[in-house]
Amino acid sequence: MGTKILNILSHLSIIWGFCLLVYFAILFLVPVKVIDYASDMTHTTKSVYYTGEVLTTHAHFTKYQNITAKVSQSFVDGVVFQLPVREGTYAIGTFNGIDASVTVPIVLPTGKYHLESVVTFRVNHFKDVTYTLNSNEFMVINTKDLNDTTLR
Repeated sequence: MGTKILNILSHLSIIWGFCLLVYFAILFLVPVKVIDYASDMTHTTKSVYYTGEVLTTHAHFTKYQNITAKVSQSFVDGVVFQLPVREGTYAIGTFNGIDASVTVPIVLPTGKYHLESVVTFRVNHFKDVTYTLNSNEFMVINTKDLNDTTLR
């Protein structure tokens, strides 16, 4: 009698373990579509920005799931100038308009940059879906350099 109970419990444990294996395989391996970007490129609304000015980009995407994103942005010109991570929330559906608004840091040197945005969605406790978007190139002019005659 005791052997029969142990045999049933071992079979149940194996079945339960197999079910857990399938469940975690689904969580890890099945691709999840959170958002579709029309392009992997965003476009700034202007081509020249001054430090301290608000930089805005235009984006076009369709969001399929109601998940909050962690957005990490940085100004890139060979050297990466990282901005603080922020949360982005958009409703499910299509969006076509001004997406990112960031202030150009006062300490950013004059030069040509592009804005790199890394958007990460936490789909479940085991899986993150990440998208990387780059903007077109734009010029940043540091306001302290306005007296420099080479920029006039």
